[in-house]
Amino acid sequence: MHESLLGRIDSKFFYIKSIDNSVKKYSITNKQLLRKIFYFFTRYIERFITKIFFFRSRSIHSLNLFNTFLPEFLNSSNFDIIHLHWIGGNTLSIDDIAKINKPIVWTMHDMWPFLKTSHIYYKGVNKNKKKNFIAKKIDNYIYRKKINCFSKNIKVIAPSNFIKKNVKNSRIFHKNDIHLLPNTLKSSFWKPLKKINKNNFTLGFGSLGHNQFHKGFDLLIKILDHLSDYNLKFDIIIFGDLNTSVPDRLLKKFNINILGNLNNNELLNVYNRIDILLITSRCESFCQMASEAISCGTPVISFGIGGLLDIIENGKNGWLIKPFDILDYANKVKNLVESKYDLVKHSKYCRYSAVQRFDYKIISDKHIKMYKKVILDNKQLKFFQ
Repeated sequence: MHESLLGRIDSKFFYIKSIDNSVKKYSITNKQLLRKIFYFFTRYIERFITKIFFFRSRSIHSLNLFNTFLPEFLNSSNFDIIHLHWIGGNTLSIDDIAKINKPIVWTMHDMWPFLKTSHIYYKGVNKNKKKNFIAKKIDNYIYRKKINCFSKNIKVIAPSNFIKKNVKNSRIFHKNDIHLLPNTLKSSFWKPLKKINKNNFTLGFGSLGHNQFHKGFDLLIKILDHLSDYNLKFDIIIFGDLNTSVPDRLLKKFNINILGNLNNNELLNVYNRIDILLITSRCESFCQMASEAISCGTPVISFGIGGLLDIIENGKNGWLIKPFDILDYANKVKNLVESKYDLVKHSKYCRYSAVQRFDYKIISDKHIKMYKKVILDNKQLKFFQ
């Protein structure tokens, strides 16, 4: 989002940890160093607490209990708007958000802002996973804090209709202004490249956190087990995690290439190398990987859930499968591989659908329009006060 605004408005991006080594590093004074040590210490304490008391949960959890120095910094700045994104893991405490005296816009990249401590919730995620007594107490305490601290004046951005619906139905944000704005896409980078000649049809699967239940890696394994019953020839590229374990029975049956974590240039090449991207998630607030793949001209097969319903147009830039019909998913892959489906027409529409809906310019225009309204509303509010 920040990159799409550069050159259009004065946007500053603040983060806890950068994965880009090219980012300029600034000197740290003794005071800042002590704050930084304390900051990361509290984050590790929170991680320890969640692992101890929420070990049965299939979701990830954040408490955001420990106050930071960030409200002091933000309130003394000349920023007109504070735009929050993912703040889990005590990036900001719940109390910190209440202390910010500037207009707040919050893009909800998952469900944590309006749930208790978990980041995702959907039917069946906690099936047969009863919470212990202490976990319930922590959940209820955090939820009460959110109700008391999260103002109805926070402007909410939902990246998908799935998140928008859940925000509207939540106790915390049902009275807030909610704007439907998809995540941005740098279509000038995520684009079709010259296709390489291959002997076999190639499928791709990727996600960060294959061990996370909602990413559905176990469902991919079940789909491949079904496909192993047929005499199909195709390659599989799996990427995203360094420690990905695929059963030996599948490694013997298919040519599976496990690449681990990729940088953007490597990922761009993978999107262009594969014929279809497989997504088997149980829950997605948006799914950036799907928008990137179709922008590269590569169609997607996914279950018809969450934010994927806003990205995939069934039969046009991909295929939506009934959740969570493993056999139907496997049959769709089988039919495409057997027919050696000509993806040229699909690829053109894939690219078109991504650029028209998610391109930097389109989404940043909508953000800037909303920012201007927020600033105007805030000035009027101060005037009447």
